[in-house]
Amino acid sequence: MTSKTHIPEVQQSKTYQALILAVQTPNKSDEDMARSCAELRLLANTLGIDVMGLETQRRASDSSTLIMGKGKLREVARLTGGPGVDGELAEELEEDDFEDDDLEEDDFGAFHANDEDADSDAISPGDINLILVDADLAPRQQRVLQAALGVEVMDRSAVILRIFEQRAQTRESRLEVEIARLRYEMPRLRDSNTGDDRHGGGGGISGRGGRGHSNLELARQHSRDRLSELRRELAEIQATESARREQRSDTFQAVLVGYTNAGKSTLMRGLTGSDVLVEDKLFATLGTTVRRIDPPTKPQILISDTVGFITNLPHELVASFRSTLDEARDAQLQIIVVDASDSQWKDQLRVTRETLASIDASEIPQQIVFNKIDRLDEDALKRLDLEIWSLGITDALKISGHSDAGLAELRASIIQAQEDAMSKATLLIPFKMGRIIGEMHENARIMEEKYTAEGTSVHFLALPRFIERWEGMLRP
Repeated sequence: MTSKTHIPEVQQSKTYQALILAVQTPNKSDEDMARSCAELRLLANTLGIDVMGLETQRRASDSSTLIMGKGKLREVARLTGGPGVDGELAEELEEDDFEDDDLEEDDFGAFHANDEDADSDAISPGDINLILVDADLAPRQQRVLQAALGVEVMDRSAVILRIFEQRAQTRESRLEVEIARLRYEMPRLRDSNTGDDRHGGGGGISGRGGRGHSNLELARQHSRDRLSELRRELAEIQATESARREQRSDTFQAVLVGYTNAGKSTLMRGLTGSDVLVEDKLFATLGTTVRRIDPPTKPQILISDTVGFITNLPHELVASFRSTLDEARDAQLQIIVVDASDSQWKDQLRVTRETLASIDASEIPQQIVFNKIDRLDEDALKRLDLEIWSLGITDALKISGHSDAGLAELRASIIQAQEDAMSKATLLIPFKMGRIIGEMHENARIMEEKYTAEGTSVHFLALPRFIERWEGMLRP
């Protein structure tokens, strides 16, 4: 009973021609506006949606029910075949729904997107069958837009959720995505256009009406029950994964984090020699992959890859994928991967840092890696150096994930980080406790080993917890 009408199924057999709607508020710069709209276009393209144009409007706020002014919506309705905000719909809206309706772009100056496809003047009436809104819509805002425009409306979170649904491969990631979808859709259940008395009654755009209330409550209860069931199943999987992480806690672990499509999976494959999926797509990796660094080291190093970040990652997904992101919090080194070829890399680095802070994972040692420098010419490399310097970043690596030399440099940096995390110690191991020597060869870097009458004197590097463990085993 939990319909997906609020996150439309994007079918490969159907051609979707979409129009992006975006509101620029006074606190959003032209640059931020252009970047966000371009990113939404890329997200849509990932779903196979053809974005035909962009309609923007400057307004004092994006919190009003209409999002845009009546005049602007009337223009958009001409392209979708919808009724606009007139007639029956206008009668059902309240006065507050038209708040700030007179503050349109003429009051602020027109926003011009740096996008050759942004001009919607060339679109014929009825061409658009999907609206993408570059914002997160409240249920009522979405409902009013759909009624006014006569086509499905997806906000930014819905687009990202749909991509996650298509990308999820493991049982854990599928459960996490379904939980996120239910959390997104449950507030919208009361607004569902159920169509007949069996599924909830009338009331028009406001969702008010007496008939069908009990069936609507059944739908809500069904969603709550399903959510509880999913959480229980996910908790079981996460308990198992938590136990695995605990088993790995004695091993130095470096985690690859960064903006989606920054090249983390390419680096993962290069560092570990594994056959992890490498695709030039947004969110190609959703689950966590853990592999041993190759060639192997003593003590060994584990490399893990995590889900990519993005601007305004839906909070439902952040909550649902917290266990996956825990990998970043439990690691001893975070390798922040930045796409050096992307002109917006500074904003993407900011988003990565903010996301890490949101899961209390910002205090772990970090190594910033500017990837894909093979795509930059000499002048672009000089500009990159200046920008890195301006941010006060002094120890960043600039590499290509496809270069053996770059991978070797990154590998050396990871090994150095492991060494920095270790402490020097010397212990005298009695011959009768030779198993400690065995543990040392697995979990320490032996610098010197001497045999004496009392036992074996070992000078080594190891993580502090191992030193404490062996010292405890040697106490009388």
